Formats: sequence, structure tokens, C-alpha cells
Amino acid sequence: MRQQPALFEVPPEQALTSSQHPLAMHGERMFARHSDLPPRYGWLGKAYTALTQDPLVFAAPDACLRLGVGRAALTAIRYWMLAFHLADLGPDQGPGRPRPLLLTPQAHWLLHPTYGVDPYLEDNASLWLLHLWLLQQRPCRAPSWWVAFHASPIGLVKRAALERRIQIEAERAGWKAPTDDQVRHDVGCMIRMYSAREEASRRESVEDLLDRPFAGLGLIVSHEHRVHLPMNVGRRAPAELVLAACLHYAHDYRPEPGSMALARLAAEPGAPGRSLRLLRSDLVAKLRRALEGLDDVVLVDAEQEHASLAYRRPPAESAAKALTRLYAHAGDHPFPQGA
Repeated sequence: MRQQPALFEVPPEQALTSSQHPLAMHGERMFARHSDLPPRYGWLGKAYTALTQDPLVFAAPDACLRLGVGRAALTAIRYWMLAFHLADLGPDQGPGRPRPLLLTPQAHWLLHPTYGVDPYLEDNASLWLLHLWLLQQRPCRAPSWWVAFHASPIGLVKRAALERRIQIEAERAGWKAPTDDQVRHDVGCMIRMYSAREEASRRESVEDLLDRPFAGLGLIVSHEHRVHLPMNVGRRAPAELVLAACLHYAHDYRPEPGSMALARLAAEPGAPGRSLRLLRSDLVAKLRRALEGLDDVVLVDAEQEHASLAYRRPPAESAAKALTRLYAHAGDHPFPQGA
């Protein structure tokens, strides 16, 4: 009987250059930029408001006072705005001068206090959306998160093995490997972000435990020194969101009308199936539900091994249509194409 590989066992070297490595194609080298603080309720909206008034607010001497947070939280909020692609770095202002943070079109669409579809992130769909923006929008500015969700289909792993895997994948991507401390901080923050059962919770207040919006998604369960990423958690995500994620992924490879194999959408490193921990059968069920009443996107041979998702319009256009449909209850606020 063939012996099964160990958890997160590193396979033999593949004939890939570092630039062809999925992490190099998807990610940006950013480790431990969050001050050990996962995103909290109110942070993103607070940062959005501050950046509309001053793109250099995070470099201001009174930044902590203006945002009402401490120095560590200030650093974390700035990082999460970049990681969720709610802000991008503006042009270089010259030696010794800070770069502004410029709000993205999708930040305005989501967080604007008047015409944003969910400025207070009250809809659970918005948390799933932010999770996908964190992992799938390029460049991924949370590469440790990307490795955890995409580097192996195995869902249960020792924490130390996950930390080592992050370093190995970074090296394979042609990057300088993060230090032991950097990956330890990243994995700890990831667990606190997604799990309410991490051992450190015993030392935290009830307020701290309740102040983790992403923990409710159930994407990570911590067992002592092991990290469990349960399969099929993504069944809780809205069907329109799953469709939009698939179409955005297809757009990254070919922005014209066409098709993409369901096998790729379900299992390819970087694909939405892995980001959402969805099996192929559940991905098909989600897509079928989302495609009801649509005529520009279809499933082809859904029950066959060579099944595909076909789109008659540019996939980004159809993805924007799906997200607009998801938030139709918030009014007529089309998702910005190209975001």
C-alpha cells in the first residue's frame, strides 16, 4: 500500500524558476507587519474616514490621537488597509518623506458612509469578501496567510510545521526567507484572527474575544500546537460571492471572454476553492445557485471531469455584476470594474 505523505511534507523540487512559483506570482514579501493584532471591529471604517481627510494621516505626529488608538494598533490598521486592498501606496514623495495611502475604488464601494454597500461591516458577506481580497487580490500582502490556505490541501498541521513551510515557500519564490520570529508572529496573528479557540484566549478578556469579526467565519480551529483549516467551511459564503471570486481569478489569467476548468478553480494554488476551503462538488453547488437567472455565465459539463465555467463577457465585468447583485439590498451601487 502506498504510504501517505506527512503533513505539509515538502515535495521534491519541481522544474520551476522562482518567478514561476505560485507565491511569487501571487504575493508580495510582507511578513509580521501587523503588530500581532488581527483586524478589529471599527478599524477599517475608522481608517477609511481618516484617509478621506488626509492620505498622510498615518505619518502624522498626532496620528494616534486622530484615530483614537495606540501606536501598535496604528501600525496594524495601516497594514490591514493595504492587505485588504482598501488602500494602496501613493507615489514616492522623495527621500525622507512618507508615501500617502490612497483609497481604492473597492474601498469607496464598500465603506463610504453614504453610498457604501456596508460601511459598518454588518453583513457577514463583507467579511467573506475581505477574506477573499486578502488572499486572492494581487499582490497578496499576507503571504503567510496565502501559504496556510494554498500550499497544501491537508487541513490539519502542526504549528511549527506550518511556520517552517512558510519559510520554505518564501525561499522557493526567490525571496529572502522570513525569520523564525516573523513567521511565529504571522501564524499567531492568523490564528487569533480566524479562531476563537486559540490557547492564548485564556489570557484575554471577553471583549478581546468578541472583537474578532473574522473568527465567526470558522476558517481556523486551533488545537493546542496544531492548526486545523476545516474543509467545506466556504459553504457558508454567499453563492454570488463564490461566483465573483471564480470570475476574478479567471480574469487574472485571461481578461477576455472564455472559460476556466472547474478543476483549476477548485484546487489550484491561489484559486478560490482553496481560499474558501471548498471541495469541487460544493463549488459546483454554489455556482449553480449563483447562476440562476444569469445568461452570460454558464457551467459546462458540470458533472464531468473536464467541467468548466464559461463566460460570454469579460470575466471582470460578470464578477462585478455578481457582487452588485449580492448587495442589491443596499441600493443601486454597482461594483467598480477593474477594482
